[in-house]
Amino acid sequence: MTGLSTSGSYTFSIAASNRKGSSEHSSKSVAVTPYGRPKAVSSVSATATGANRMVKLNFEAPTANGSKITGYQYSTDGGGWNSFGGPGAVIDTGSNGTAHTWRVRALNAAGAGTASPASNKTSAYGPLRDNAKISSSHGKDWIAFSWNQNAGESNGRTVTQTVKIGGSKTKNDGSQKVTGLGYSTSRTIKIVATDTEGQSKSWSKTDPKPARSVILSKGPLYNGYSNSTCPPNCYKYHVELYDFTPGTYTYLATCHHSGGQFSQDHYLSFTINGQGRASKDLPCVVEPGYAEPYFARIDGTESNRTTF
Repeated sequence: MTGLSTSGSYTFSIAASNRKGSSEHSSKSVAVTPYGRPKAVSSVSATATGANRMVKLNFEAPTANGSKITGYQYSTDGGGWNSFGGPGAVIDTGSNGTAHTWRVRALNAAGAGTASPASNKTSAYGPLRDNAKISSSHGKDWIAFSWNQNAGESNGRTVTQTVKIGGSKTKNDGSQKVTGLGYSTSRTIKIVATDTEGQSKSWSKTDPKPARSVILSKGPLYNGYSNSTCPPNCYKYHVELYDFTPGTYTYLATCHHSGGQFSQDHYLSFTINGQGRASKDLPCVVEPGYAEPYFARIDGTESNRTTF
């Protein structure tokens, strides 16, 4: 029997007819409700969730058409049908950064309903990656940082990086060397990555205050010393101090020769400038030509070892 409405229930009775007439009607049947396939989903809105490959399909459940809805299916870009959880459910698109559209249909005892129109075109994207890879190194008056220029690089979204060293914005070129530092507490690099969806992630690294250092070199002629080889070719020790605490101090300055076998101690005044630097000629003798190295120790900090 056709033409019945799925919005109500019906009962039926039957009578037989022939040339002599019609029989009495049978007792009424139990009430039954006609049903058909679900109506079409009117529209679908697709939104990326921010989790890798995941997209949420939002829509209103369609009219069941007489039989309760038992499930939902989606189709990607007009392809085959896959079951999923229904309104507001999240599906796995299989990749990030590739835009797709989706159609949805409902199921009931009568079968699959008419498919919806295609959704808006959307691509999934993932969280910002933890890949800044910051490293640092330093010397007597410099600090160098290196980092990944594509820090944060989100799956499927454009990412912008902001880089600051010591609080000052710098070019995102993957490396930066800050020179002329002298005495300093530290230097910090901070990287902030932000994608077009408003997600952000930050990293920072502080390079510690550089250790104190002493550089030894040959100073001016030392005419105050005389032996079989001096003068004219004897010289003073010349030392340069880096990253000492600014101020004026009396330090024990020790001069060593012949691999440390011979040494001279002097208590000398040093004025350390605001950059943590000082230089001074020490009243110690350098006699060029010796194979064993010279070195100095200022307030416990040992210099490089060198021959002249």
